[in-house]
Amino acid sequence: MLASELARSIELDELVRAEGNPCLVAFSESLARDPRSTIEGFLYERPLDDRSNLPALIAIELQHKLSRGIPDSVESYLRRFPELSADRGQVLDLIYAEYCERRQLQLPVESEDYYRRFPEFQDSLERLFRIDSLLGGDDADLHAGLNRAGLATLNLPTQGDRFLDFHLIAELGEGTFGRVFLAEQMTLSDRLVVVKITSQRTIEHQTLARLRHPNIVPVLSVHQDDLTGLQAVCMPHQGAVALSAVRSLWKDRPELPLKADVFLESLERLTPPDSRKLESDSNSPPFPGRDNFVYACCWLFHRLALALAHAHARGILHRDIKPSNILLSASGQPLLVDFNLAFNQFESKGNHAAFFGGTLPYMPPEQLEALHPAERGSPDQVDPRSDIYGLAATFFELLTGQLPFGEPPKVRDLLPVLRDQLDRRQSVPSARALNPRVPRDLNALITKCLNPQSDHRYETAAELAHDLQRFLENRSLHHIGKVPRREVALKFAQRNWPRLIAGAVGLSIVFVMLALGYKARIANFEAQIANDKATIAAIEAKSAKIEAENANTNLVLEQTNALNRFKRDFEALWLTIKDLPREKQANEVFLMGWRYKDSSLFRPALLAFSKAIELGYNEAQVFKFRGDCHAFLDEDGAAIAEFDHAIQLKPDYGHCYKSRAIALASSEKGFRNPDKAIKDIELALKYPPPDEDPVASSYYLDVARVYAAASRGPTESRAAELLELGEKYLLRAADLGHKPQSILIVNEGDRFRMLGPLLARTKVRERLQLDKKK
Repeated sequence: MLASELARSIELDELVRAEGNPCLVAFSESLARDPRSTIEGFLYERPLDDRSNLPALIAIELQHKLSRGIPDSVESYLRRFPELSADRGQVLDLIYAEYCERRQLQLPVESEDYYRRFPEFQDSLERLFRIDSLLGGDDADLHAGLNRAGLATLNLPTQGDRFLDFHLIAELGEGTFGRVFLAEQMTLSDRLVVVKITSQRTIEHQTLARLRHPNIVPVLSVHQDDLTGLQAVCMPHQGAVALSAVRSLWKDRPELPLKADVFLESLERLTPPDSRKLESDSNSPPFPGRDNFVYACCWLFHRLALALAHAHARGILHRDIKPSNILLSASGQPLLVDFNLAFNQFESKGNHAAFFGGTLPYMPPEQLEALHPAERGSPDQVDPRSDIYGLAATFFELLTGQLPFGEPPKVRDLLPVLRDQLDRRQSVPSARALNPRVPRDLNALITKCLNPQSDHRYETAAELAHDLQRFLENRSLHHIGKVPRREVALKFAQRNWPRLIAGAVGLSIVFVMLALGYKARIANFEAQIANDKATIAAIEAKSAKIEAENANTNLVLEQTNALNRFKRDFEALWLTIKDLPREKQANEVFLMGWRYKDSSLFRPALLAFSKAIELGYNEAQVFKFRGDCHAFLDEDGAAIAEFDHAIQLKPDYGHCYKSRAIALASSEKGFRNPDKAIKDIELALKYPPPDEDPVASSYYLDVARVYAAASRGPTESRAAELLELGEKYLLRAADLGHKPQSILIVNEGDRFRMLGPLLARTKVRERLQLDKKK
């Protein structure tokens, strides 16, 4: 048990007995019998293993001393037990324990005194005291702490009041620092709006100003009242109610809903009649009201994943996704709200003061670790994958009626609760175990999102949205492991049921014809079968034509959307950089292209890089990035031309030689040149990254891919020589940390499967233990 957890308890003896540790119980009873007992004397007659309880024993002795007016301090214990100094975390916990003891006993305590006594711990203590205040501390000396008194201390307006330009009609919700109202904006013909009035001067409006998505509620305006110090954020009224309110209408039922129309029925009950015609975006796809409940939940999940991908592409993390921060419009469109805790990961790195907040049941382990004072987590570990965890926890609750890890108890001291919540690092719940109607592949998707290791979740919300779209289309998921053949066959049948029915009808005709056995009718039946086959062929041809037309239409729409998105983003960026020097303008536009490329939006990335070049960004890196984008879009000729330009500008650009070699080795559109690819890869090996560089393993894996691809076609002896070189660099990549599973994933994602010949070699399979992994 942590010393600080003991120190925060007023009823220390009761807590020790409840903990059930015999050593702590015995020492507490020893002090009760003889207040002069010491830790050294107590441990002298105890087993050696009991010394592991030393920090907790110090907390117990310190509280007994201070409560009797005997002064003592952490420094004296560090002198008595010098072995404690070797563990920095243990020392920090003891300092915090003394701080809590003194505060519990209402003794003088000032944070500055601790900074003076322990200067080497000042940064850690500042964070610790800030978190202590958030979790329930009430020390007035902690200026960085949050006001825990709640709305009772705030002079907020109420329903029926007039505030600035708004007549507050009805209260929609409240939080620690503010209230949300349905209001009439008097200077704009009494139009209905939603107003969030808060005592905190937030930057939520600045965050939302960067976002424009049909599933994110935008901000219309921001108003400040200098007299009261309150802030009003005005948002459009879209006739929406919280997902938590919708779910509450059926959460007490003994069974989960079966049909999707339960959402629309609940919305009709909760939405005022005059709001039902309001929509968030007329271009949004309609709610699947006639499908089953699981499919509808997945559709909502998909729309919200797209909204998160939009926000993450602009560097915005939400950090508090939960049912009450998701609204449903009258027609069922999900809307993501409350970006009060959001921040820009590109601009706020290391800003710990902006981190604290969130809702425990939906927090990922890395956010809990950053919140708990005794954990070594950092707010910098919170990234887009943390939002994916919160969204999946919300989806899990919607599908199963239960939180993934249960409801935490509502107690004053949250440190033990936080520690219990951190147990989620040990397991991942199964939605299918609670709701058998959840398909196996969807359950695997949710499990991946809720993995306690962020590296094992979806890398981006865009990848998650892509898999959800494939699920909605009854297709296999890209980012999940192998799916049982039975489910693959079932999904194929669901996608192609009209054709299968037509085929079954034709076969039935054949069976009937054989059963009848009348020779006179055989010719007629054969003619009928031929006609049916022709009809089926015509239907299939027409279906293929429609699919091709839809594919072309989707491609045109995708390109149009990409151009429109780039135009909007570039116009927004230009407003912020137009007065900067041309060099800085070019750099900002280049960074914009880099973010597009990192989010796999290659067309907009190409446009941004081209704009950067127009503004004078004539560095080799921008041409190399343009080549990468062309390569991902299967435009090998354009890619090779860009790599040529980059190498002219920077002849020692090892990464660029490698990328050009991959394009030359793998292209099937007339650009394939294995001999030149080998020359490029030899130049790339002249300028490799150092082995300690994180990208070194991927670098050598790409070298192996080039050698393997170039081995196709040459003489048998030359091919064997190239494969030997490929094997050498593949195993070097593995030695530098590339895991066998990730090597297989790289090969699966490669349209040419360049590593295939190497993965079939005996030495490679034995070193990577590929046969065992099967």
